[in-house]
Amino acid sequence: MSDQIKSGSEKQNKLLEAFFEMVPDLLFLTDAQGIILEYRAKITSDLYIPPEVFLHKKIDTVLPPDINNLFTDAMARAIRNGQMQTFEYDLSYPDGNHHFECRLSWLPESANYVAVIRDITQRYQMEEGLKNARKLLEERFEAREIEQKFIVDQLVLHTELIREISQMESGINGDIERLAEEITELLANRLGIDRVSIWLYGHEMTMMECLDLYVKKEQTHTKKMVMNRADQPLTFEYLIKNRYMIINEKSVELQEKIIG
Repeated sequence: MSDQIKSGSEKQNKLLEAFFEMVPDLLFLTDAQGIILEYRAKITSDLYIPPEVFLHKKIDTVLPPDINNLFTDAMARAIRNGQMQTFEYDLSYPDGNHHFECRLSWLPESANYVAVIRDITQRYQMEEGLKNARKLLEERFEAREIEQKFIVDQLVLHTELIREISQMESGINGDIERLAEEITELLANRLGIDRVSIWLYGHEMTMMECLDLYVKKEQTHTKKMVMNRADQPLTFEYLIKNRYMIINEKSVELQEKIIG
């Protein structure tokens, strides 16, 4: 009878060894106190540390504290509810971080734990890549929506400004000087701009005359300033191409190159 039991046990071990020869999983057997009794690994280099370092040692002496906590918590849950526990963790290897999935069960008949661990680094990296790609796509859609909303808002604002400008009595009456003042004030207040000016090209676009410069803080209007193309060629080129110029803190360099 004992020979039959021994023969059955040997067959079982051979089956287990054959199984772990075919799959890349790691298997660890520990006692109730977490002492590592046995292991199976197709390739020894897959192990985090050599067998002579971890065999017959408690897991809390061979694993980083955060990983050890995952194992001890899973062990407590497994013995409490009798169900297999699954969790994931990272370990640092010479070729970089590896991501693992552990499935841990309590074996009441032998009062041991068995942990089957699989390196899922490639799958994890692929999933993370898909998550990042999805996040980037969502961000682009969001940015596009914001951009489209901004464009619509600007079109509405421009339409309102044009309507208000067209209804100004000074324009209807042909009072260009007063019209320029009303336009600069309107733009400064509606667009939240500190200084707004309107310039008129002179003969053959060799000079510009300021019809009005409005400073919102001081609520002042300045006129009749002249800018010669020979003195400010970059400014003229920019305005001829773009028709308007916006200067803020982010465009100080442009301001210095063009106006300075």
